[in-house]
Amino acid sequence: MTDPIRAFLSHATSDKAFVEKVAEQLGRAAVVFDAFEFATGDDLKQAILSGLDKAEIFVLFASRAALSSPSWTALAERAVNTRS
Repeated sequence: MTDPIRAFLSHATSDKAFVEKVAEQLGRAAVVFDAFEFATGDDLKQAILSGLDKAEIFVLFASRAALSSPSWTALAERAVNTRS
């Protein structure tokens, strides 16, 4: 049996409830989702990079709230560029 393809779910804090529902529908084995993977006190950048290493797919939840957040867009851009 092969491991499922894992998707890194990138989202803004304001979209967390919606993305969590998506993550729950897909299942823990199929996603890298912050609430499932990151621990309190983790270095956020390292946690994201580690999560990206575990994923084959990058899913960007680009809501209006996310796109209007300078910190979120910068972090998402850095994460993608680091792995390209």
